[in-house]
Amino acid sequence: MESFAPHGNCYLWETNMIGLHGISDGLIALAYFAIPTSMVYQR
Repeated sequence: MESFAPHGNCYLWETNMIGLHGISDGLIALAYFAIPTSMVYQR
Protein backbone atom coordinates (compact mmCIF):
# COMPACT_ATOMS: atom_id res chain seq x y z
CA MET A 1 0.00 0.00 0.00
CA GLU A 2 1.34 3.41 -0.94
CA SER A 3 1.66 5.99 1.78
CA PHE A 4 0.36 9.49 1.18
CA ALA A 5 2.59 12.56 1.37
CA PRO A 6 1.95 14.92 4.30
CA HIS A 7 -0.12 18.01 3.50
CA GLY A 8 2.74 20.36 4.32
CA ASN A 9 5.01 18.65 1.82
CA CYS A 10 3.30 20.50 -1.06
CA TYR A 11 4.05 23.87 0.55
CA LEU A 12 7.67 23.03 1.42
CA TRP A 13 6.66 23.20 5.11
CA GLU A 14 6.29 27.00 5.07
CA THR A 15 4.55 27.67 8.37
CA ASN A 16 2.90 30.87 7.11
CA MET A 17 1.27 29.06 4.19
CA ILE A 18 0.17 26.09 6.30
CA GLY A 19 -1.19 28.45 8.97
CA LEU A 20 -3.10 30.42 6.35
CA HIS A 21 -4.75 27.25 5.10
CA GLY A 22 -5.58 26.20 8.66
CA ILE A 23 -7.21 29.54 9.43
CA SER A 24 -9.16 29.60 6.17
CA ASP A 25 -10.39 26.04 6.73
CA GLY A 26 -11.51 27.05 10.22
CA LEU A 27 -13.42 30.05 8.86
CA ILE A 28 -15.10 27.88 6.24
CA ALA A 29 -16.15 25.40 8.94
CA LEU A 30 -17.51 28.28 11.04
CA ALA A 31 -19.56 29.49 8.05
CA TYR A 32 -20.99 26.00 7.53
CA PHE A 33 -22.40 26.16 11.06
CA ALA A 34 -23.26 29.87 11.19
CA ILE A 35 -25.28 30.14 7.98
CA PRO A 36 -27.88 27.44 8.78
CA THR A 37 -28.08 28.62 12.40
CA SER A 38 -28.81 32.18 11.31
CA MET A 39 -31.44 30.95 8.85
CA VAL A 40 -33.24 29.06 11.62
CA TYR A 41 -33.24 32.02 14.00
CA GLN A 42 -34.55 34.47 11.37
CA ARG A 43 -37.86 32.64 11.05
